[in-house]
Amino acid sequence: MAKRLCLTITARKRRPLPDYSVRVGDVEITALSDGYLEFEPSNFFPNVPEEDWQPYLDQLTDEGRILLNIGSFVVRSSGATVLIDTGLGGVDHGFDHSESGQLLGDMSERGISPDEIDVVAITHLHLDHVGGNLILRDRGYEPTFRNAKYWIPRADWVMFTRRSGMKMFSYI
Repeated sequence: MAKRLCLTITARKRRPLPDYSVRVGDVEITALSDGYLEFEPSNFFPNVPEEDWQPYLDQLTDEGRILLNIGSFVVRSSGATVLIDTGLGGVDHGFDHSESGQLLGDMSERGISPDEIDVVAITHLHLDHVGGNLILRDRGYEPTFRNAKYWIPRADWVMFTRRSGMKMFSYI
């Protein structure tokens, strides 16, 4: 298991932590980060009373907020290089406390070029998993990983694009 330091977060502080790559046979899996989201516990867990968080205060920021990494993975094998999820991307999505758009920089630090990605596998179509699919260039938005095929779960595609009474999400 290879370790290196990068700007990642802990639950209470934004400080460097070891990041990991692991090799299983001829497959290497590397953890990446697009940044973080910070939010009130009640925004994510609306049915959990505030007093239930008391035993876990050491897991929250000093302000009592949750700090959540926006994670991705690169899976490299002899046959393909697969990126799993693309984070929020570099667009301001209007979140109060977030820092995103770091995926390409994190990839670069690890010697991974966007052009070598063969497949982008999206786990599900929430914004923090697909926001980096496109990048703004001179001619407008273009695929960030222009050589890649994009794999999206059919059930998510149907739910987010064709479900009766549901608008198509602008980011898909």
